[in-house]
Amino acid sequence: MSSTQDTKAGEEDVEGVPYEEPEEDLVEDRKSPSSLGSGGRSRSVSTPVRPSTAQQDKLKALKVEDIPDASARLFWLKYFQNKTDVSERTFYEALKMEFKDSVPKFVRIVSHFVISVKKRAKYDRTKFERRVDLLAFKRFVCRFGHERKNGWKAALDCVKETLFEENKTRSGKLLASLAPWYHADIPINKMKSILLAEKNWGKFLVREVSPKDWNKLEVVYTKELGRGQVGSRRKIVKLRPKQGIWVWVGANGKALGNKSLKVALKAMTNGRDPIQAPHSQDDYYVTTSSGEKMQSFYKVAGSVTL
Repeated sequence: MSSTQDTKAGEEDVEGVPYEEPEEDLVEDRKSPSSLGSGGRSRSVSTPVRPSTAQQDKLKALKVEDIPDASARLFWLKYFQNKTDVSERTFYEALKMEFKDSVPKFVRIVSHFVISVKKRAKYDRTKFERRVDLLAFKRFVCRFGHERKNGWKAALDCVKETLFEENKTRSGKLLASLAPWYHADIPINKMKSILLAEKNWGKFLVREVSPKDWNKLEVVYTKELGRGQVGSRRKIVKLRPKQGIWVWVGANGKALGNKSLKVALKAMTNGRDPIQAPHSQDDYYVTTSSGEKMQSFYKVAGSVTL
């Protein structure tokens, strides 16, 4: 797809409503010599700046009191007291108790893919495991619970509306699947390799910016430049929770907003197809202190029948 075609398509963002945002920029398109192709015209995926030592210390000092929603704070204190970090399995069991009316498998998908983050295992620093710390929990609360309609109690409904797609099976049952474009906290290097795969040229994915940037998601897509070259484009879509609006910058440079993230992504990517995230092939596992790899307490897939 040529850049001319992209511009024309972007100018037809009829799905977005003009949105005033005077305080800060709403888009972060990083341009530099390409690492995705051999031509100088392509745009690369750059590595984000590491937080300073002072910033890292501030993040480590996060306390339960810093969680903005009172009901969410009570949930954490009820099940985890003053802990700042718990295993994903422990968190899931608590979340399942908190949202008793929700399908357990749906709660597990949210706990595993949307809330938890991959961290170095405490018992073996050479291995990784999925955990939920206060920073990851705060991101979830701020995005889906705090200041959103009905608050913390409706957080899972908000997740389903935002990040899940629903389809009916042949038997007539409702199948909810985590959106194929949502790649969660995928590392930069892994994202580059996915974008480089020829089958993904011209497609897009969505990833988390960082645990502290709860109101931002990064949208990345590739463009074929011809002669075997491919370039990339990175944009930011931001949530305004009080209004329940996702905001981005249109082709004309003006801020646009829509209550649906899916509509925002369609406009931002000019209707591109998503790059399928491996929700059903996640590398979650439990490793014993002796280093023996064990099967997860059950395999996590990205779809569930409601």
